[in-house]
Amino acid sequence: MERLLLACLIAAALAMQDAAPPAAPAATPAPAAPSEAPAMLARPRGLALRTPEAAPGLTLIAPLRSQTIRLVDLDGNVVHEWVTDSTGGTEHFLDDGTLLRSTGTGNAPKLARFAAGGKHGRLQRLAWDGTLLWDWKFATEEYVQHHDVQLTLDGTILFIAWEYKSRSDAIGAGRHPGHVGTEGMWVDAIFEIEPKGTNDAEVIWEWHVWDHLIQDIDPEAANYGDVAQHPERFDLNADLRRERPTDAEVDDLQKLGYIDAKPTTGELHADWMHTNALFFDAAHDQIVLSSPHLCEVFILDHSTTSEEARGSSEGQYGKGGDLLWRWGNPRNYGAGSAADQRLWYQHNVQIIGKGLPGAGHVLLFNNGGGRPDGSWSSVLELELPRTTGGGLALVPFLAAGPNEPVWSYAAPTKSDFFSSFISGAQRLANGHTLICEGASGRVFEVKPDGTMVWEYLHPFTDAALGDGPPAPPTALFRATRIPADHGGLKGKALAKRP
Repeated sequence: MERLLLACLIAAALAMQDAAPPAAPAATPAPAAPSEAPAMLARPRGLALRTPEAAPGLTLIAPLRSQTIRLVDLDGNVVHEWVTDSTGGTEHFLDDGTLLRSTGTGNAPKLARFAAGGKHGRLQRLAWDGTLLWDWKFATEEYVQHHDVQLTLDGTILFIAWEYKSRSDAIGAGRHPGHVGTEGMWVDAIFEIEPKGTNDAEVIWEWHVWDHLIQDIDPEAANYGDVAQHPERFDLNADLRRERPTDAEVDDLQKLGYIDAKPTTGELHADWMHTNALFFDAAHDQIVLSSPHLCEVFILDHSTTSEEARGSSEGQYGKGGDLLWRWGNPRNYGAGSAADQRLWYQHNVQIIGKGLPGAGHVLLFNNGGGRPDGSWSSVLELELPRTTGGGLALVPFLAAGPNEPVWSYAAPTKSDFFSSFISGAQRLANGHTLICEGASGRVFEVKPDGTMVWEYLHPFTDAALGDGPPAPPTALFRATRIPADHGGLKGKALAKRP
């Protein structure tokens, strides 16, 4: 199953075409990852460890196939829940006690396009008692919201979306014809909206990957140039290194609730970057992104207007919408080889918040399937190489720093800690790190020296697969520790549920 991370959502094999394509660049198959350890799947579910050192608070748990979102205390008791009309997506518990979430489109007809993991298409805000305060859809055959969403300090909302580009659009932009499927390409964009009323919103800012491409395949197509000279841009053919997933791997993803339906061959080609995380760095007015398909994380300027974001010379950092920094796989921009790769299908990239240990550093979950030394996961903390004024520098032919993380976590026996997809990490006020091993539904807290002080394997079986019996505990996209002194909990009644 675990090769799914390099596959299920990945474009790779040659597309079905009317005419034979020119030869594609050589692809490097990714090593197969081992199956999840049976011992982990057989462990008793529920609270496995609690010590006095665990950070006080509640943990937000929302399984992928469940329509119920829960707050769980340190003893493993459910003390609050939101029962919704759709399965889990991304959830943020806000300072006013409301819940911001992305989710599926409910009973609306399924979109024919965008059959990939992380597709949501609907944003909601829920009151503490579950009342639906705001409900807005961003789902058409041309665009659909997916994966992550975040509230800014101004009350606006940032989210990731796929935008459809036809096969001819992609080839015209310089994509190798042998790697464009029947579904064209789904290219990521970031939208910022201002909610209106109970079911509307206004787009006030947008940024599109499509405006920041480079390619060296076709001199007659757009965006042609020297990839290594332009690390601030996305090589439209950087991903041509992966195998197509097996049917069994795609079936496993569907059972875990990550995809609704089995994608077609054309669709497997289309999801180019699969951007799975967005974080807004208010201190620098920057956006941090994660692309597991490219095995890289990125930072771009948010201070631009939408028009300036299309270019390369405006905004606070003078780069327009071009990348300010990238890290994890420098061969994507001609600055290294496979030996220089540091990320493998990573998730949940973020900037550690002000007042927390490691503030200003990048924190992420490095899933690790396909590493040269075997498949194992880790959590990395990176110190950004900031320039004067908070900027970041990209230099042609040179891999962006840092060379090594300032802190990392991996299991003493590395293969004991592995999640092939989803997952996340969170820095806590006491300096500990909460880790979500998403595929197994396991959440645990570690001290800086790696000592575990809390562990929980969620037991919830309230999702059904078809007409069969209740499903086994399902995977978690993320888990979040809500501090005991969080403003959203003030005055709220918490009661142990049966």
